[in-house]
Amino acid sequence: MSFESSLARLALPMMIVATGTGVIGCGHKAPPTPPPLKNPAPILDLAVQQRGQAAILSFTYPQTTASGELLGDLESMEFWGAKKPVAPPADPDDEAELEAESQESATESAAEEAEPEPSADEEPEAVEVPATGVVEIRLEDETASDPLEFTATAQLLETLDAEAIERAVEGLKVIFSLDLGEASHEQWSHTFAVKTFASAKLPSGYSNLITLVQRLPPSEPTDFQASAEAGGIRLSWSHPESGEEAPEAFRLYRRLAQSRIYSEPLVQLGSESFEFIDVTATFGERYIYAVTAVGHENPLVESFFGGEREIDYADRFAPLPPTNLIALAEVGRVRLLWDASTEDDVVGYIVFRSQPGAEFRRLSDEPVVALEYSDRSVESGTTYEYRVAAVDRVGNQGEQSASVIARVP
Repeated sequence: MSFESSLARLALPMMIVATGTGVIGCGHKAPPTPPPLKNPAPILDLAVQQRGQAAILSFTYPQTTASGELLGDLESMEFWGAKKPVAPPADPDDEAELEAESQESATESAAEEAEPEPSADEEPEAVEVPATGVVEIRLEDETASDPLEFTATAQLLETLDAEAIERAVEGLKVIFSLDLGEASHEQWSHTFAVKTFASAKLPSGYSNLITLVQRLPPSEPTDFQASAEAGGIRLSWSHPESGEEAPEAFRLYRRLAQSRIYSEPLVQLGSESFEFIDVTATFGERYIYAVTAVGHENPLVESFFGGEREIDYADRFAPLPPTNLIALAEVGRVRLLWDASTEDDVVGYIVFRSQPGAEFRRLSDEPVVALEYSDRSVESGTTYEYRVAAVDRVGNQGEQSASVIARVP
């Protein structure tokens, strides 16, 4: 037997032993890894507010699966809800009566405790200790949601397919309206949740539960108007209620005409404000505005939209003229200097000239970009009158400035 063969026979048991103890890793298998979950991650930021007699639900469009991988388009979305009546707050008169009875009972109990202890021969009387205090059920206490109760009682309210989901998306938010039905003297607590589906077999879990106690919303604002001005879009409205019945605030909403839904309000104003100028509006855009009256802040309860107004904010506004125009007459020319117009969209200026008894005519074919101009088409000994007007980027020409006169030497 050769030396190499002997060495191989000796090494074989060593390899078996080493492999059995896990020293050699090539034969060791790691525990099996479960496949990543393809279900959408549950919604965690579901929010609700009441507008008119509708619940406005909003949440961030899901971006990942339950395993943290990038999620594709959703196939469908389900809105679930459960409702129950809310016990009304305790009547103040009943509270006072219960409180008086409680105090009277507590006084009697204290007097009985102060009496001498019975002798050993006497049998002690059983004393019933009354409950003290009054428990008041508040509406806010009823907004707590029990997941087990919700799962047992929730009903499917609405299902959106992929096309309907697309209509409900604004930016990264999904905003959807559910009808609450007419409010009545008996108040209802509505609890909502959302489930999303990557496919019929890949649902998410329920979202966070959110509860809204339905309230009677305030009246809608009236006479809503929108008008375009050079400095923005002026919005105005009125409201039929005043004094104690006046709403707590007003909310203005704005969306682009090509958008389908409103997202966050443009501004919230006090109850005594009935006008606002939207200085953030951009020329060339087409907007739709709406206004609501706020009746309750937390949770938010507002009226339905008090009318909507669509407006094309085209730049039809001529810029203001330049100021401080002066004319410096020199041999062979008149040099004109002026201060710029205060408008932001001015791109140039047009210079006009007139001789005594004649009409003003334009001197340059193209707007003058600089804040000065030299008129060299002059004659010695002649008197000229000048004016300057500003031009904006869309070609609107403003009024002419005050005139200046120069006599060429």
